[in-house]
Amino acid sequence: MPSETRIHHCAIHALRKEEGGHFVAAPVNAEHDITDTVAWLVDELTSEYAKRSNKAYGVFAVDEDQYPTQRQLRDYMAGAAEDFGGLTARMMATLVDRAKGTAATGGYVIFVHFRQVETEALIVTIVNDKVGARLTGGRLNRTNYLDLGGFRFAGRVDITKWRAGGNRYVDFLKGRGDISEYFQRFLGCDTTVQAAQDTRNVVGVVKRFAVAQGMNQEDRADLLQRAKAIGDRYAMRHEEMTLDAFANELHPTDPAALLEYLTDLELNITGAFVPDRRSLRSLTVYRGKTQLWSLEFERSALDEGEIDYNAEAGTLTIRHIPEGLRDQLRDEVGTDRDQTDGAADL
Repeated sequence: MPSETRIHHCAIHALRKEEGGHFVAAPVNAEHDITDTVAWLVDELTSEYAKRSNKAYGVFAVDEDQYPTQRQLRDYMAGAAEDFGGLTARMMATLVDRAKGTAATGGYVIFVHFRQVETEALIVTIVNDKVGARLTGGRLNRTNYLDLGGFRFAGRVDITKWRAGGNRYVDFLKGRGDISEYFQRFLGCDTTVQAAQDTRNVVGVVKRFAVAQGMNQEDRADLLQRAKAIGDRYAMRHEEMTLDAFANELHPTDPAALLEYLTDLELNITGAFVPDRRSLRSLTVYRGKTQLWSLEFERSALDEGEIDYNAEAGTLTIRHIPEGLRDQLRDEVGTDRDQTDGAADL
């Protein structure tokens, strides 16, 4: 467990699916001692969750009667209600209710209240047993263990951001189909689909990734153009683009390297979303040359006013040209023309 992580509480409950399809909850250890094993388990769960790219983000739903998790957590944090064991018991009652009529199978529900660096959070995961083998005294024996890397249902509340009035402070794993919706309803997460923001974040990641990889100008321009083409294709089809699929197509030689940037928790990019075509435009790279000059610039230069295009006159005005280039021009052609604003007309 990283030294900057402090575990406040850990509770484990069982969610069992009985004959007839109804669910029951039973406490396993409602207030587990914070042992080295618990610290290791929490480290494994939080690390695995951070790596998952199929997350959706949102805020607590306004209707606290229908979605009581926010009220339960608020009472617990204010010290106005029960201890952590009581909080998780109430949350389990909500989980049982939300699991009704779904294809969920149950498992062990692990609740952890922890602080990591400056962020206080609550993470909830449902894990299952897995059969394995253990070598004891030279003999192999079958044994059951918790499959910490195979969980499909998990969610996290950024308590620090929530209490500060921020947004996108609730996230959960978004599975295929609608089976994960019961877990979303359990958390009371109102997903605020911010396709434009997610797209802008992806655009920023691609540009930073190109720099980090030390790409030359030509390779960088090619990467940006291909990223735009991929995003445009999904947008025109109104089809959700997953971060995994995007990374695999854009950087097939090492998609994990790009995915590491895309899944940065500070960005909170939704794991699957329909790209916003307007936001993708900043990936466009314009190029032109004659026998006497060549020019290349990104769409963002137009959007931010660094370059103006006058269609009627057929001219480009470049503002804030680099100081080194200005010095060269001043030395070569003098200052007869007014260039006081650092602009040059082409």
